[in-house]
Order: sequence, then C-alpha cells, then structure tokens
Amino acid sequence: MDIIIKSFNRPYYLDRCLYSIKKYAKGDFRIIIIDDGTPEKYLEKIKEKYPDVVIKKTTLADKKSEYFKNIFNKNNSKVIGFPAKDWIKTVEESSSEYIFVTEDDVWLTQEINFNEYIDDMHNYNISLLKISWQGISSKGLSIENPLTKNILQILPIKMITPSKKMIHNIFFNKWKIKSILYRLGIIDATIFKKYYLLISISMGIYKKEYWLKTWENIDGDYMELNQLSNVGSKYNKNTIIARSNEEFLKTTYISSATMHDHKTSSDFDIDYFNFILNEEWYNSQLDSYNNFPDDFSEKYIENFLEKYNISEASVNDWRNWRNNFKQYFINSGAKVETNI
Repeated sequence: MDIIIKSFNRPYYLDRCLYSIKKYAKGDFRIIIIDDGTPEKYLEKIKEKYPDVVIKKTTLADKKSEYFKNIFNKNNSKVIGFPAKDWIKTVEESSSEYIFVTEDDVWLTQEINFNEYIDDMHNYNISLLKISWQGISSKGLSIENPLTKNILQILPIKMITPSKKMIHNIFFNKWKIKSILYRLGIIDATIFKKYYLLISISMGIYKKEYWLKTWENIDGDYMELNQLSNVGSKYNKNTIIARSNEEFLKTTYISSATMHDHKTSSDFDIDYFNFILNEEWYNSQLDSYNNFPDDFSEKYIENFLEKYNISEASVNDWRNWRNNFKQYFINSGAKVETNI
C-alpha cells in the first residue's frame, strides 16, 4: 500500500503525521509526500528525520515556496494554483492496488495493521474503507452491516443515483433544480450527507481505481461537490463502502493550510501564523508531538504568537479565527475538542 500525504507549508504538522505513522502503523507500505510549496529548508529537515519517505513536488511548488520564504516582502505576490493534477498523476503512477491518501494535518492515534485491513478490503471488494470520520454520525442516513469483526459496510438509505450531470445540477442548484426537488419532497436536507458517505477526503483507504473515479476531471474550485457528483452517478450495489469499528485518526481544528471560506473580520492571516510555527519548529523550539495524540495545546500555540507579536497573527485574532473554524465543523456534526 502507498501512503500518500498531501503537504502544503506546515512541516510542524507533517512531522507529527509522519511520527504517528512511524509509531503506530504496521504492515507493508511506503510513504510518498506530495508537497505544494513548503520551503526547501523545512523539507530538508523532514528528510533528515524521515529518510525513507519519498518527497515529490507539485508543478507550482517552487514558485509557491518563494512566497513563503519572502512573506514579509509587501511586494511579494502569492502564487495561486490548485494541485489536483499533481495528486492524480501521483496516484496514477502508484503501483499499489490500495492507497491511503491523507494530508499533513492528519495523524494516527493508535496502532493499526494496514495489511489486515487491506486483506479484508480485497476479500470483500471494498472500494473505500473509512478509518476515521471526525465523529460524524451516519445514524438515520445509512444501515451498517458487519462484514468482519473489525469492519462495517455502510449502506446509504434511499440513495438516488441519476446521471453525473443531473447530480451536478442538483448540488449547484442549476435552474433552481435543487429547490424544486426539495419542494416536491424528492430530496431533503440529508442529500449531501448521504453522498459524503461515499468519499473520504483524507481519512480513508481507497481502492486505487475508485479514488481515481472520485477525481475524474477535477482541477479547480468546488472540489468536494465535484467529487460527490463523480461517485454519486457511479454508485451501485457493487460499490462497497465500509468503515472500521473504531477511529484511528485525528485532524486539527486550530490550524489550516489556507483561509478558504473560514475568514473573519479581523486581520488574521494564516500564512503568517504558519510562518511563526514553521520557524519555531525548524529551530527546534516547537515540539511537533506536544499534547500527542491530541492536538497541540492552544496555550502552547499562543506562547509562540506572543513571542513574535505580529499584527497579522495576534493571539486575539487567532482565537477569533480558531473559534469560527471550529464552529464550522461543529455545525457539520464533527466532534471537536473545544478546550485543549
């Protein structure tokens, strides 16, 4: 199995992710990092700590890293570009039938034998095995059917699977079709959650061909909605989606690689925030395993922000952004630690 880690300028989390794999992962696998702009000095330190990993750079990685290296230069232009094609190419070139595609801010919290789960996936023809789901319940959305003592099949209830174009039109509400179907009672508010049962952004082991189907013709915005359109139209009785009995992974709710839709009215800038933590990690002041296997202590992070005292990453502004960021996931049903 290949473990493929999507990385973007957060070596302090990438270190935590790799440490957790080294500590808890059992079985036959190799680790490939697809980096999208982390400055080279940070990558060199990662290589020193984990010499067995393979690091590949995206097409725009070098240009993006120049921005982060010169972040205090006000004339510095940020390079924008979505690396979907690089991710897809790496998976296409992978020689393994099963892949675990995750991100730098996801880490294992307990021992897992990947060989055992891959054997079960092969025996039951499982396309996607979720090994974590952020605590989000599928109660009322699916039936869970035991396949083995460790795995449950997820069977979405009343899943509609029209053509890809029709699903796309529903999700994007083209010609008000979603609104009309709501009023007619053909779909309800659970439709998105049902389709999300068919994918895992960074917490599932995929059969390679199924992962590639989810990413078919995706290269830009609305990544997740397009993924849902791809898999929704192909879902049938032969598509086996499953989850492990217990969760093996955690992710962060106090940091992000980009601002995306989680902006606030403050001047908080996630790039400056990550710059501070990256530098402290590089200088061996920030311990990537602080509070492990839980997320970093928030007070621990605040100490570094206070030390640098940068207006774009002040403690108060970060708290404001962080609380909004957490609330976004809480609203989606995720179990989020609110006091750490």
